[in-house]
Amino acid sequence: MAVLCTPSQDLLRRIDRLGRLMRPTPIVELEFSGARLFAKLEYLNPVGSIKDRTAYWILRRAAERGEIDEHTTIVESSSGNFATALATYADLLGLRFIPVIDPNILPTYESFLRRTCETVVKVDTPDESGGYLKTRLAAVHELCAATPRAFWTNQYGNLDGMDAHYRLTAEEICADLPSLDYAFIGVSSGGAISGISRRLKERFPEARIVAVDAAGSAIFGSTPRPRHIPGLGAGIVPPLLAHAHIDDVVVVPESE
Repeated sequence: MAVLCTPSQDLLRRIDRLGRLMRPTPIVELEFSGARLFAKLEYLNPVGSIKDRTAYWILRRAAERGEIDEHTTIVESSSGNFATALATYADLLGLRFIPVIDPNILPTYESFLRRTCETVVKVDTPDESGGYLKTRLAAVHELCAATPRAFWTNQYGNLDGMDAHYRLTAEEICADLPSLDYAFIGVSSGGAISGISRRLKERFPEARIVAVDAAGSAIFGSTPRPRHIPGLGAGIVPPLLAHAHIDDVVVVPESE
């Protein structure tokens, strides 16, 4: 069956204007003994995190393919940063957004989402790992089934999320650094490390990519257990991780 998708030109124009907010974030050198250590300041994105790039690029590509229009309801599970970025951009674009959150979300994020979104779904039943990710994802599937014209951005499996960091985040790193020996990248949904690692390996083939995970996360095969700091680690192995080029893994206890 052939399906013709006609992109909304008005929505595309608004997304194009939104894209002008996505300026390169700076890389700064830190005082560190024994090595030249640099940090890329993703908190200087418009909404305050690296998830700005994911949200913008997924919405842009979905609009270009005609998968979303002015009548679409965006649905997503998030521990905070991605939901905040999506809520902001959806509001600017005139789209409805339903975030699915859990008790570990920071109060400031929850307050913002409840002010910005007409509907916020907060799950409170832990999954078998003691976390809430699988419970949140189950709620997303229920919402998508019950909501006409729903679109799940799927930060854990959407290749556009990975492409955002290949084309934007990593391209900026390549432009700013003449050489690179190691890159330390936190892992949660898998989009950032997959996109960044693929581009960095092209530009700096000898660079070693070090994935940073939280103790209690299931991403690299450990038995999952309750965690309390959102944004690092996950209770599942995110599908996007299969696309990453990883040389080493460092697991960090939450207390550190």
